Amino acid sequence: MRSADTVARVGGDEFIVLLDEVARPDDAAHVARSLIEHLKEPFILSTGQKVYVGASVGISMFPDDSAFGTQLIQFADAALYQAKSAGRGTYSFYTAALTLAANVRLETEASLQRGLERNEFILHYQPLVRVSDGRSHGVEAWCDGKVRTKV
Repeated sequence: MRSADTVARVGGDEFIVLLDEVARPDDAAHVARSLIEHLKEPFILSTGQKVYVGASVGISMFPDDSAFGTQLIQFADAALYQAKSAGRGTYSFYTAALTLAANVRLETEASLQRGLERNEFILHYQPLVRVSDGRSHGVEAWCDGKVRTKV
């Protein structure tokens, strides 16, 4: 990192890198690719043991994405989630669609949790039977009249 940049540990295995005076999103992408590549190299512990780590990077840009630090961090976190979903070892830029997707995901999780707490789910199983020999070879799980999964 450059001397003007700041690296801070947020907690666990998450870090924030604040790049001072980034002219273009391509510059941030270049740094992200560089970090990912450098972190692929093994770390040698004092015992001589090699340790491998990987990295995924979420990027939000000031002032394009937000002028507020806490919001930039939230947006970068949404982009990080997207990068991890894409297969790790990559980076992703924040977009408004990521916030929408995160809000839908949170709303769905909250709705499912409320449904579980209120015992609002009714689950039915139906055997899958082979016509040729009459033997069961799995089940379908039904909830609210819709097939949810076949096993």
